[in-house]
Amino acid sequence: MEIPKLDRILLVEDSYHIRALLNMTLTVLNNYQVTPFDCGETALNNASKLNPQLVILDVMMPGMDGPTVMKKLQALPEYRDLPYFFLTSKVHSDDLAEFEQLGIHGVIAKPFEPTELANMIESLWTRFHKSRNDAYMNQFSGLQEEYLENLHTSIDLLNKHLDRLEEKKQFSSDHLDDLCILVNDLCGSGKTYGFNDISSSAQILTNFLKTIAPKSETFALSDSDSSRITALILGLITIIEKACEDSESPTRLKGSVSFKGNAR
Repeated sequence: MEIPKLDRILLVEDSYHIRALLNMTLTVLNNYQVTPFDCGETALNNASKLNPQLVILDVMMPGMDGPTVMKKLQALPEYRDLPYFFLTSKVHSDDLAEFEQLGIHGVIAKPFEPTELANMIESLWTRFHKSRNDAYMNQFSGLQEEYLENLHTSIDLLNKHLDRLEEKKQFSSDHLDDLCILVNDLCGSGKTYGFNDISSSAQILTNFLKTIAPKSETFALSDSDSSRITALILGLITIIEKACEDSESPTRLKGSVSFKGNAR
């Protein structure tokens, strides 16, 4: 996943001189769009009008401190998943551990070198998104493993259709509908989870099944249609089994699906 470009920053700092320096440095030298406030109350009152990508909060402020402002902002849907950085001189290990428990995503230590400020912010911004991407891919891998396990059920269902076809049992319109639903699901889910071969094979079978239009609930498949469906099901089963076998090998590919993040 790509790291989004950082443009818009919400800044809350009660000290006029620090706030002015931060605002000037980030806007003049680095072309960020900074919206500065001198207290948490004012920032909260204007939060709905803003669209920041990142929030920087002074920790020690009169009235409402940084952690309290962060908690109140995170209660707003549009602010829930943003990265929050604390601006503070409290950088001892105990302080940092406390900030981490609060869910902060980075700390900018006071005093800071103005010309290095943007590099610090960009570094924290990149680390935040890489961490989110890693967490997402780990969760995706878990869902992918669950999907692979469920493919065994799909194989069993496909084999039942094969048995009915091979034993020349009546293949009703309901059976055809069930097969269409199963194969159509494999067509969509296979590609979604990174198994394009499964999706492509299922799509071929889906396309062929669309050419069969039963005129009644009980109908007779022609021998050629039955043979064609049988061959396509066997091919699909083979590809699914291969995917399951590959998943159990030590060299199983992870992150087989590429995701592209939004630019904003």
